[in-house]
Amino acid sequence: MDDQQIVEYIEEHINLNDLRNLIKSNPNMTKLKIVIYADYDGGRIDDGISETLASMPLKRLSISMNVLRNQHFKILLQSKSITNLDVGGNVITDDGIIDICNNTTLKTLSLAVTPVTSIGMKELAKSKSITYLSLFNNFYADEDDEKEYVTDDGLKELLTNQVLQTLIISGQPLRGNGLVDIKHNTSLTALDISRTQFNDECIKYLLQNYSIIDLNISDTLITADGITELAKTNTIKSLKITENEMAINEVSLKAISDNKSITYLDISNVHLTTISPLTATGLTELAKTNTIQTLKIAGNEKAINEISLKALCDNKNITYLDVSRNRHVFKKHLIDILATSKLKKLLLYGNHLISGDIASLAKNETITNLDLANNQIDNNGAIELAKNKTIKFLDLGSNNIRSKGARALAKNTTLLELSLDNNIISRKSAYMLSRNKNILSLNVKYNLFEITNIDNFMKRNNTILVFSCNVFKYNPIDTKQLTEVESVKYTKNLKTYKDKLTYKINYIMTNPYLVKDINGIIFEYLNETLTLQDEKIVYL
Repeated sequence: MDDQQIVEYIEEHINLNDLRNLIKSNPNMTKLKIVIYADYDGGRIDDGISETLASMPLKRLSISMNVLRNQHFKILLQSKSITNLDVGGNVITDDGIIDICNNTTLKTLSLAVTPVTSIGMKELAKSKSITYLSLFNNFYADEDDEKEYVTDDGLKELLTNQVLQTLIISGQPLRGNGLVDIKHNTSLTALDISRTQFNDECIKYLLQNYSIIDLNISDTLITADGITELAKTNTIKSLKITENEMAINEVSLKAISDNKSITYLDISNVHLTTISPLTATGLTELAKTNTIQTLKIAGNEKAINEISLKALCDNKNITYLDVSRNRHVFKKHLIDILATSKLKKLLLYGNHLISGDIASLAKNETITNLDLANNQIDNNGAIELAKNKTIKFLDLGSNNIRSKGARALAKNTTLLELSLDNNIISRKSAYMLSRNKNILSLNVKYNLFEITNIDNFMKRNNTILVFSCNVFKYNPIDTKQLTEVESVKYTKNLKTYKDKLTYKINYIMTNPYLVKDINGIIFEYLNETLTLQDEKIVYL
């Protein structure tokens, strides 16, 4: 393999022998994700493989859910090159975290779903290099099935660290006392405390901190009174309050609407109750905002009607709108309202739309990113969308599109990224799509065909960077050696397609709300090229 080529994902399960061959055949790879097919009685990562991985020039290594133990983790920490390490879902305990501060290379670490507790958090607090830390859903069960979790004392200790910038500590029985001294932390910019027992009491602590700009308080005990108080912030830019029935009512929405700093708001899946329903009146009030640019209200059917939707579309500040999973209310007349908007990105996933519903939407001249996955769109809808000259990112996965619709899309000259997974298109139609000279990312998995040799299928295409398909035989070590698998993401050489990649990155930088849709290698490359002056687009 060329030194510049990146083994980025191994989507299928791999056994240890193949992993050893993969490492031996690709000694210069810099990114690797490993999914081992093994039970707890055999096939574990051993010391030899750990030592080999630690000695390679790897920068990013994902080795989650692989029965990795403390001794293997300590070996990996000896690496002089790994900056991004995911060991979530392994058997790493507090003993494995001891002396982690001796590693000065690691910047991103995921210890999600591991038995690391507050004892380990005290060791993590000593790190002088880690800027991103995930401790999602950590607990330890002893022989008597008594569980020891991450505690507020552990959180309090961790927040004394003045290097950490992103902390994910969701899924813990935390109550808020750990935030008492958060006002003294000046490095943290992103905090995820979702799925905890934090209540309104913790809001006063959060308001005393002036560094956090990204806050996730979804599925907590925080009420509408707490949100109304939190809306007094002038530093938070991104706020997520999903799956929290008590947090949203007309008063709290009015407070958020009046806020001058929040540009990203996610209130998806606020299940309606008699306590605090998200109503169309409340949503109409929220639409008066002068600052919110990205709004997600998926799964809130009773809040959407002609009045509230028109109010949202009339707001010129909102350029990204997610109204997915509102299938009982979205009909043609509401889609027609959306079609008149000046939105840049629109998500309509899972709304049971048919081709006739989206006819007007296909004529919109401002939308560049459109998600219509998991609907009931057929060839007619695909043909209409193919005529559009502004959409660059289109997701039509899980619809009823056949070859005729795929051939129409193959003639489109503006699409950069197209997903047609789980439809009914033929191999010939997929080949026509792959010949499109503008598409950089194409997903045609789970259709009516399989590819036996992906290299032969792609050899005449000079533009596609990421190609996802069903294959009959493929091997991650060498595409000429064939084994049974289900699907694969084929990523071309980064160096060869630098110009095309630069073009897509430049496009995304001028359209910051598309960042989440960058696939695979493009996402990795963008992360490496971001600078402080590009801070405005780092809402991942």
